[in-house]
Amino acid sequence: MTKDIIVSGLSVNMGSKPVLSSVEHRFAAGEITLVLGRNGSGKSTLLEALSGLRKPAAGQVLYGTEPLWPGRKPDVRVLLQSGTAFQFPEEQFFAATVREEFQYTLRPYRFRADEIEPKAVQALETAGGHADWLIRDPYQFSGGQKRRIASALLAAANPDWLLLDEPTAGLDAEGVKLLCAMLSAQKQRGKGVVVVTHDPELLLSVADRIALIANRTIAWSGTLGDWYAHPEPTCAAGLEMPESCRTARLLQSKGWALAEAETDPRQVALALLAQSPTLAPGGVAVVSGAESPEPGHNRVSLAAVQPEVAELAGKRVSESPEPRPSPAPLAMAQSEPTANSAGPTAKAAPFAQWLSYRDPRALWVSYALISAGLLLQNHWLGWLLGAALTALLLIVSRTALAVWLQPLKGFAFMIALAFVVSGFAYDQGRLGFNWNQAATTFFQLSLLVMAMLLGLALLRLGSPLKLQRALEQMLQPLKRIGFPVEAFALTAALIVRFIPLLHNEWRRFAKLAAVRAKLPVREGTVPLRLLRATAVPFLLSLLRIGERMTAALEAKGVARQETSRTLSFRLKFTISDGYAIAAALILFVILLFMSRIPI
Repeated sequence: MTKDIIVSGLSVNMGSKPVLSSVEHRFAAGEITLVLGRNGSGKSTLLEALSGLRKPAAGQVLYGTEPLWPGRKPDVRVLLQSGTAFQFPEEQFFAATVREEFQYTLRPYRFRADEIEPKAVQALETAGGHADWLIRDPYQFSGGQKRRIASALLAAANPDWLLLDEPTAGLDAEGVKLLCAMLSAQKQRGKGVVVVTHDPELLLSVADRIALIANRTIAWSGTLGDWYAHPEPTCAAGLEMPESCRTARLLQSKGWALAEAETDPRQVALALLAQSPTLAPGGVAVVSGAESPEPGHNRVSLAAVQPEVAELAGKRVSESPEPRPSPAPLAMAQSEPTANSAGPTAKAAPFAQWLSYRDPRALWVSYALISAGLLLQNHWLGWLLGAALTALLLIVSRTALAVWLQPLKGFAFMIALAFVVSGFAYDQGRLGFNWNQAATTFFQLSLLVMAMLLGLALLRLGSPLKLQRALEQMLQPLKRIGFPVEAFALTAALIVRFIPLLHNEWRRFAKLAAVRAKLPVREGTVPLRLLRATAVPFLLSLLRIGERMTAALEAKGVARQETSRTLSFRLKFTISDGYAIAAALILFVILLFMSRIPI
């Protein structure tokens, strides 16, 4: 029997930033729950916490009475109770054949070898596929067929819970129909579904409950009827009710009797036809928006009815309609910044905003002065001043912890290894450890790391376009000797732009490999056995990114040889840029003075 998922006091952080705080909720088995919220509100983070991919900072996730996190790693037995799919699962294959994809997905469940093939065939046929697909490369299929294979992989193990992130993204009407059928079958078996979505419109026909995330917690939850009848919590969370809900509420306010939470356009049209003789299959009665219908006689204003409903009201509607995507998806409010977001935001500190608007050339000059002052230090007092200055600049520039913590770990390992290796000395047949020599190595390398961390923070300020423009203007004189200024500047800007993108892609596919293998791994780590399952879809993703980037560059005319170019803007030094350089010069003088103090 499927057990409820109980979220108790759940708090999740990204680095040092809280994303979810004190979440209390029960996801009931036998129900389909839609999780809604603004961009950056923590919806996907909640799904990752439910699937064991993100360890709580506090609280617990229980499957019935079994804790998902009994210790440092999630419980494998609990992990096997859920099946998780993230956005665009059709781009996450890595095996040579569909059969091998099923074998990898079903391996954690320890099915016998003769059980895997029948389960794969049954899952494929239920998803609208065929048994002969098993011998083919999954990337040889069309987009819709790959999505069906991904759905079959998810359902093959028959998990108690389906945890889905944006499953309707990119789906056509037929795909939505198959998805709704799969979710309905899951519910009929007494199992549960949690769906994170920006567009609930397409899933309202099968949903049972709504959970709204706002202010880092589940601020409201209730049945579909409660959510439909009381839109206030949705508006308070910065969202809008779907167009179909607003249309149905408007019709009800005009006196039309509709079933509770009835939002399907065809069902609404049928209800209108059943209630009024003026809405005969030959035409639609139309009145002006200002005219009131006569008492006891319902008529409808065409301007007040969703065009889809008005169109259907004048036609005979089949009794078994097929769902179709809504032309008006859920309107989302302006997204909130996340822990990985770069550049200035509305919530950034004033100094961080001020730095982000500076000319990149001024920032480079400032960085050159400060890093030169750091590298001039030759005693520990100057080292302490340099370390304090580096930490202060990283803090006031609001560089996200996740940006520099990962490279800092690598630098720390490199320094520790060099410290140990350089300290060992062999003298007169004896092996010993020279602390002074090791300390000198640590001193020099740590100063270099401080300068590199400041440079890393510098790259996060401003935009790649400003970086490209700054390089073009600085290197313009070199064009006279044939130096490819534009190509060099564009390459540098793309490197700055795509380094964090590649890092995020790698982490994304590492999560996917772990969730499919049901391995209790720590976040951000890739065990050797998951390397292939992570690397193959990652490399394929890079190829797709490269293709899209190439098409975008060609559309912008980058490949064309033109005699003249029109620039959208040119960078100009301002007084504030001068202030930045002056401040850096003062810091350089202080560091230079510190390096000259005899110790």
